[in-house]
Amino acid sequence: MVICTCGSVAVRVTSWTDLNPGRRFWSCARNGRSCPFLGWVDDLMCHRAVDVIPGLLRRMNNVQMMLIQARADVVKLKWMLILSWFFFFRLYTYALSSSWIWGCIWNIGMEWKELRPFIKDWNGMSCVHLSKIGME
Repeated sequence: MVICTCGSVAVRVTSWTDLNPGRRFWSCARNGRSCPFLGWVDDLMCHRAVDVIPGLLRRMNNVQMMLIQARADVVKLKWMLILSWFFFFRLYTYALSSSWIWGCIWNIGMEWKELRPFIKDWNGMSCVHLSKIGME
């Protein structure tokens, strides 16, 4: 246990500055930066480590941010898919239960006699198979 000059217990902290990347040191737990106590746990690193570690740290942080963004995009796309299916089924049930589809068919200008072979009864609802009359 390391005791600070002000009498409190010191904590081990890791420095991530460009001059001391990944180097551990003892710091005052109570006063933080205002206390002059500083005790290095690790020795100085070589120049190559000082050059490489900050770049690796930035790259790792960028990858983590990209992962967070990708997860947020996945959640957003899942909600968009759910909403699109909801609106599709709402439109589908509206088309089957109302005269909306009949209005579309009559606006084309076909006669009832031409449509009669293509209209079938499906669970008590009228269902027009437009693909059979060439209206896909």
